[in-house]
Amino acid sequence: MSDAMQVHAADTVAVALRPLRAGEQVALAGASHVLAQDIPQGHKFSLKAHQAGDRVVKYGLPIGRASAAIAPGEHVHSHNLVTALVGEEHYVPGRASLSTGAATFDEESVWQGYRRADGRAATRNEIWILPTVGCVALTAEQIARSAEQRHAALISAGKIDGIIAYPHPHGCSQLGDDLAGTRALLAGLAAHPNAAGVLLLGLGCESNQLAALIDAIPPSARAKVRSLSSQAAGDELAEAGAIIDAMVAEAAQAQREPLPLGALVVGLKCGG
Repeated sequence: MSDAMQVHAADTVAVALRPLRAGEQVALAGASHVLAQDIPQGHKFSLKAHQAGDRVVKYGLPIGRASAAIAPGEHVHSHNLVTALVGEEHYVPGRASLSTGAATFDEESVWQGYRRADGRAATRNEIWILPTVGCVALTAEQIARSAEQRHAALISAGKIDGIIAYPHPHGCSQLGDDLAGTRALLAGLAAHPNAAGVLLLGLGCESNQLAALIDAIPPSARAKVRSLSSQAAGDELAEAGAIIDAMVAEAAQAQREPLPLGALVVGLKCGG
């Protein structure tokens, strides 16, 4: 196995694939690099001299700036590398924001997607079941499995892409920021354009009450949302099934259409 990896030809750092010792020589891309320090496995070392403020490049992109001078072969980590990101943005469920201004796209480049009633674009056409509380998570999964069996033909034909439950263990005995966090996450999911229809499945006695959750969903997304409380239902499986069937029938009418690249929103998550 190689001693280290330079992920991209433009990178100014490489990654140790095993614990490396000071004084070792590492060959990368036809060049030899002498390590100035011990480098733990998985950590970065410099391939060139960096001055304070210089960009440090990995994956072919800047990952931060040197906070001090870094000599070739030195360990690059939080003691001499700082983020170049500045400021904070407030998250609003269902609304994307761009801090760097509007991007530009080739107007002739398109992709096949679904245009939703609120103007946003979707890559998939699905029905989602969101339990308000972990107590009905298994019920949500049961409802989804049964509905996928009933509508297998529509799924096979590509009329809808699936009926999916999103179980979680939260929503019971939560207070303050914990409850607000659960509610905000579920409200954001409910507003997602990939969900053509959403069933909010509640228990009835949970902290995360259905009415408060619906209030947290952006008004533009509420038309596709239905709700059901298990404790108020006579037969929650049958009632939920009827709601799902109606949403499937409506969602199956949607058609993919050519959409501009500017309509495509890609969510990114830090791997750290």
